[in-house]
Amino acid sequence: MMILLQETVFMIRGGSFGFNFNVKLVIDIIAILACIYDYRVNHRKDYLKIFLTATAICASFEIFIQLGGTRDMGDKYLFGFVIPLWTSIPLQAMEEGGMIAILGIFFGDRWMDSRTRKKWSIVFCGLLALAVTSTLVQAAPAPNVGGDVPSRRDMFTPATLGFMFIVIVINIAWFLKARGSIKIRTLYMLLPMLIFFSIWTLAEWAANTRWIEVGVIGSTSRAPPLVEFAALAWDAIVEISLVFMLGFYIPYLLHGIKATEPAT
Repeated sequence: MMILLQETVFMIRGGSFGFNFNVKLVIDIIAILACIYDYRVNHRKDYLKIFLTATAICASFEIFIQLGGTRDMGDKYLFGFVIPLWTSIPLQAMEEGGMIAILGIFFGDRWMDSRTRKKWSIVFCGLLALAVTSTLVQAAPAPNVGGDVPSRRDMFTPATLGFMFIVIVINIAWFLKARGSIKIRTLYMLLPMLIFFSIWTLAEWAANTRWIEVGVIGSTSRAPPLVEFAALAWDAIVEISLVFMLGFYIPYLLHGIKATEPAT
């Protein structure tokens, strides 16, 4: 704990996930297709509203941390070309915000119904296996600690901690207040996100493409195991899963989506 009090903690992306926007574009398209699929099959616009809300949250956060220097990212590439911030932010926000929320609500809705649970659990496991495999095949012999990496983000700036604290409070308040089908739907939305991104984060850590450093810019070292585990868990649970539950809460509170409807 003394390390967390005395030094800055950095989340490092050391693999292609930090700069390869071809993959982000493909994932963005898949998320949009999931919204279209649900609209065509279940005749509702819930997913589009959730996708746009989560994307807007992520874009706002990324603009703040990238322009403010909290996240230091190198060149981003799309089809072999370096792309500017005004192009990278929307693609990144759709993939790291909108897609996450859609993955949660898409599989959560289908896990709620015993008639569709088995089929879509198989699909979920297939996607997770694909994500883990694609991560592990890019494994590096060792993490490039302190070196030139695609992304280095200060996890615990006062502004970031303040935002995450608000997110935690909102989630706790929601789960304490929500009743009936709306509470069930939100819990089922959270479950796939926690499972998917916890396992994927562990795969990236095992592949030496995601790790935690402590210190100051220009002089960092690999975090001790307990600090690294805690920071990675914080990222998967709070910064990924809980943050983008807001993608559901906001449109629901604005009466844009309903508590629950059958999903196929």
